[in-house]
Amino acid sequence: MKWDEDKNRLLGKAAEDETAMTILMADTKAPDDTIGFHAQQTVEKLLKALLCHRHVDFQRTHDLAALLDALTDSGLFTKTTREFDIPDNQ
Repeated sequence: MKWDEDKNRLLGKAAEDETAMTILMADTKAPDDTIGFHAQQTVEKLLKALLCHRHVDFQRTHDLAALLDALTDSGLFTKTTREFDIPDNQ
C-alpha cells in the first residue's frame, strides 16, 4: 500500500463528499438519506486516511465500527466508548 498516496487520495475524496453534503444540506428539498450517505462516506474516508497515516492495513469495508476497531487495535485509542446517549426527541 502506498500509504501517503492513498491517504491523500482518501482525504481528497472525503473533502468532495463533505462538499456534496454541505451543498445538499442547504437545499430543503434534498433527501435526508442522500445527505446522510455523504456524511457516512466522509467519515469512512477520513477513518481510512487515518489508518493509512498510521500504516495500518485494513479490510475493504464500509463498516465504520470495523474501521474504528482497526484504529483501536493500532493503539490510537486507549478508550473505546462508541455508544452515545442521544435523546429520542433530537
